[in-house]
Formats: sequence, structure tokens, C-alpha cells
Amino acid sequence: MKVIYSFLILLLALFFPIIAKAGGFAIHSIGGVSTNNRQLSTFWHTSTAPTIVGVAVAGSTVTISANGQTSEVVADSSGAWSYTASLGAGTHAMTFTNNGATLTMNLTLGTENVDWDKASIGGNEETLPSVGTTWPTFLIFGLGMSAIVFGKKYLIK
Repeated sequence: MKVIYSFLILLLALFFPIIAKAGGFAIHSIGGVSTNNRQLSTFWHTSTAPTIVGVAVAGSTVTISANGQTSEVVADSSGAWSYTASLGAGTHAMTFTNNGATLTMNLTLGTENVDWDKASIGGNEETLPSVGTTWPTFLIFGLGMSAIVFGKKYLIK
């Protein structure tokens, strides 16, 4: 009977991540331009009022700070949120916060402020780590549980 329970626990541990994914927090696009889920330290846009679109935990609040001013938006039932930045031309240090996670970047707006050499494709961007990947944790848990249940047979004399 213990073997069946152990097997069921192992199956749940392996397949549970498909059912329950952790919510992620990311910026998907700025002014209609995809970020490809990369965390960029600097982003340029020719508009002075681009709409920033992202994803967070459904119903949670995203706090946006720029130029000493703070705004809040709430993620909808699918986790999508958007914020239209009316900041004017220039470089703006921006901070996005949600449930303890923080994304920061410099947003440079207007055509006269763009460093076209850095704005070209293949610049020095960093890829964000995957958010919401829980299967390694459950795999380790399942293996540990299996070792506890099946290991008792071999350790007890």
C-alpha cells in the first residue's frame, strides 16, 4: 500500500506544476514594442507618452515610480496591466514594483535623446529568469518523499 501512495505522491509532484503556476511579473511591451521578456537597463522610445504593458498576479497592484511621482495600476483578472507614461522628452529612471518584485530601467523618450548606437538590435540586454517554474521544486520533493518511503525498506533491519 505504501508503494501505491508513494507512486501517487510522486505523480502529483511531477504533474502539479502544470496545474498551479506561480504568477510572474514582467514588462511585455513599451509603446507597442515588445521587450521579448528581457529586462533592459535602458529603453528608448520616440514617443513622449508610451503605454507600458505587462503582466502580474491577477488583481494585484503594480506601483510605478518615475521622476519622484508614484502611480498605481491594478492587474486585471488575466494578470494584464498597462500604464501610459506622460513624462516628456528626456531620460527617466523608472521603478515597477509588484508583490515584492522590482523591475528598474531608464526610459529615454523623444527622438533627440536616442543613442542610436545603443538602441540597435544586439545591444547589451539581459534576459529575465523564468518566473513561475515550479517543477524542479516538486521533482526534488517527489524524489525526497520516494527516498523516505522506499528507503525505509532498506534501512530498517
